[in-house]
Amino acid sequence: MVAGSWQLQRLLGQKGGLNSSFRVIAGLLWYLKIGLATRYCRNVLDDLISGEKCAKPSFLGTVDKKLIWHPRNAEILSMKSRPFSPPLQLTNKGELSLFFTGVGSAFTKMNYQTNLLIVKGSDHLMVDCGSRTGHAFTELGLNIADISTFLISHSHADHIGGMEEALLTARYFKKKKLDLILPVPYRRILWNYSLKGGVAFNEVRDGKELRFSDVARLLTPKPFKGFGRDAYHYLHGSIDLKLIRTMHIPENAEGWKDSFWSTALLIDDRVFFTGDTRFDPDLIESVESFCAPELVIHDCQFFTGGVHAGFEEIKNLPEEIRKKTLLVHYGDNWKKFGSEVKKAGFAGLARQWVHYDFPSVSR
Repeated sequence: MVAGSWQLQRLLGQKGGLNSSFRVIAGLLWYLKIGLATRYCRNVLDDLISGEKCAKPSFLGTVDKKLIWHPRNAEILSMKSRPFSPPLQLTNKGELSLFFTGVGSAFTKMNYQTNLLIVKGSDHLMVDCGSRTGHAFTELGLNIADISTFLISHSHADHIGGMEEALLTARYFKKKKLDLILPVPYRRILWNYSLKGGVAFNEVRDGKELRFSDVARLLTPKPFKGFGRDAYHYLHGSIDLKLIRTMHIPENAEGWKDSFWSTALLIDDRVFFTGDTRFDPDLIESVESFCAPELVIHDCQFFTGGVHAGFEEIKNLPEEIRKKTLLVHYGDNWKKFGSEVKKAGFAGLARQWVHYDFPSVSR
């Protein structure tokens, strides 16, 4: 930073050749180049440590469309990955596209928290909105309230900590309501225990504070049978969503029935995202029996115990499941486990700011 400041001062202080306006512009462009190069170098180092192939982000130059961004991408034959090119787009040509704004655990400092953007044609939604999601979207070139629809899986701060910002930004700056896909049993839990205190009392009219329905349009998934546990179905435009109850907290819960609210998500019957969950092979088996998804994205921590699935536990999944499984929600020690992930036969680690695209299929 000191050297950079010296270079900038020298550039701006040069006499002749550039007038003051051009000198300022040149200085800013120089800083932008250094910033992008620094981020690229950091990504290269991370990938070398983890044993993954890396590539230059598209905003730094030409990119090979066949890039492999994680060790065993070739195992997932229908999926193509591509690097992020700003600004982030909320529409595409109709393919199902997944984009993690973050892939880290609740307490990550090296990545953003695990939240997922789904885009398909003119439809999009955000799965969860953690406490650092607003910052992530700023870096991605968007405002958090540019997202029109959210689906919340459960009430931990890395999944709902940014919802107050999103709701209030939408109401007072965008002058709109956000759409929230929420099963009826979860609505009161989310509002009364988490969101109400920061949102409801910003306005009082006729002695009444704001209600949930004043700041959000609440969309209702319908109960769905097929997984041997409570599940819900919602069709968001062209995106088919099935929410499935999971076993996350507390640690001593014996199953999903006596666990606090949390859900996994089956997307277009093609991608299964476990969300936050302890190791629950019955959940994986039920989804595999239902539709045999092309990709599984599984919660993972690199130790055993607590309220998340441990790497050593997930390794017990059948080989045919492991080879199509990306691991996510991992801690900042993930670099130490790149070779172990590959050795265990997983598809790899999900990466933030990478598009995972699935070609359109006829139904």
